[in-house]
Amino acid sequence: MHVTDVMPTLLDLAGVAPLTQVSGRPAQALHGRSFVPVLLDATTASPRREQYYECWSNRGYYRDGWLARSLQKRGEPIDLDNWTLHDLDRDFSESVDVRDSHPDKLRELVAAFDETAWLNLVYPLDNRTMVQKMSDGAARAGAATPAGRRFFPGSQTVHRAVVVPLISDRSFRVRATFVRRDVDQGVVWAIGEQIGGIVLYVEDGRLRFCYNGYGEFSELPPVALPVGEIEATLEYEALGTRQGRGRILLDGVAQTPWQALSPTLMAGFHEGLDIGLDRRAPVSWDVYQKHGTFRYTGTLHDVTIEPGPRAPDSPLARG
Repeated sequence: MHVTDVMPTLLDLAGVAPLTQVSGRPAQALHGRSFVPVLLDATTASPRREQYYECWSNRGYYRDGWLARSLQKRGEPIDLDNWTLHDLDRDFSESVDVRDSHPDKLRELVAAFDETAWLNLVYPLDNRTMVQKMSDGAARAGAATPAGRRFFPGSQTVHRAVVVPLISDRSFRVRATFVRRDVDQGVVWAIGEQIGGIVLYVEDGRLRFCYNGYGEFSELPPVALPVGEIEATLEYEALGTRQGRGRILLDGVAQTPWQALSPTLMAGFHEGLDIGLDRRAPVSWDVYQKHGTFRYTGTLHDVTIEPGPRAPDSPLARG
């Protein structure tokens, strides 16, 4: 029995037919099969004869007691041809490879896997490490620097899968344009939360920046702000060995010296980008205790994240 058989089995037990239409369109057919006959009579033959498997580029195909499998080492180049063959009726532990004595059976199962894999969107295979996947989302490890993204206020939190690839163990700039009056204050933007992240905010007429390096907090010197239109940029440089430095610019002119901000952000934090406040778990608990989510009281135009190159020794660039 396979996990895809659970829903058809439950529907069968409940006497409920699968959906045939969704919103006026034909529903996708269920992949599984009902196992009710087996549950009611242990002597009944299994209704399932074959099944494909794929997880983290490990592949397998089962048919009538035979299993072809291909196992990979995480983060290393994929070996498409390292298939082994196992007769599960005689070798339930898959400890004996019989591909040399049954080459036709191996070719049959490999061809069946490829055909089914293309039909079910298994390809392309992705053998990146967990850290690479969490830091780059769907992007291929080692790919070219992603394009910058522009975001606007008034929306929900931008998902971490969108934001993290733009800043993970790489140099980047976060540029915000907004209007400040004498009375305005609040969070301009925030990425991440108490686990790790960065936040830029206005308090008492000064622009302030907090870096939460997974519990190691750093702050850049506060910058006095004029009244009117402002373009404020955090410039961050990844130096290697998970070390980095940053500074604040106003209208393209540096206002603070370079200062160490480490370790570089990568995987590990869960919230994406907030504009105009810091929702849910805050980047800085001190700011939250004083102001709560600290919504900006002035006008925010946009926030742009411009990714730069990876750190020279970044583990995310491997594979």
